[in-house]
Amino acid sequence: MEMYDMNGHVNAYINHFPFNYEDRIELFWAGQKVDFYIASLEDIVISKLCSYRGDDLEDANLVANYVDWDLLEKLALGDNELKASILNDRIYNDFLYNYNNYVKRFRLCED
Repeated sequence: MEMYDMNGHVNAYINHFPFNYEDRIELFWAGQKVDFYIASLEDIVISKLCSYRGDDLEDANLVANYVDWDLLEKLALGDNELKASILNDRIYNDFLYNYNNYVKRFRLCED
C-alpha cells in the first residue's frame, strides 16, 4: 500500500463515515488471494467533508461531477447515517457547513 501512497489508517476516522457505509462498499481490486474493497464515492466525500484539512476538501471537489447527489444528501442528513456515527453535535455542525458549501458550489453542475 505504501508503494501506491494508500493510507491504511482509516479506523482512526471511522466516525467520519456514515453509519451504514459497509452496505455500500465496492470491490476495488480482485486479487488471487485477497480482494480489496473501498467505500462508495459518496461515503468518501462525506468523510472528506468532515475533515478540517484543505487537501481533503479539494479531494471532494475533484469528484463532484461523479457524485450521486440524492445518495449524498441521504448520507449527510439522514438520522441513521452520519448523524448516527459522528462524535458530537459540534463536529456534525462543522460538517454541515462544509456540506452546504459543497452543495451550493457543485450541485448545479449535475446534468
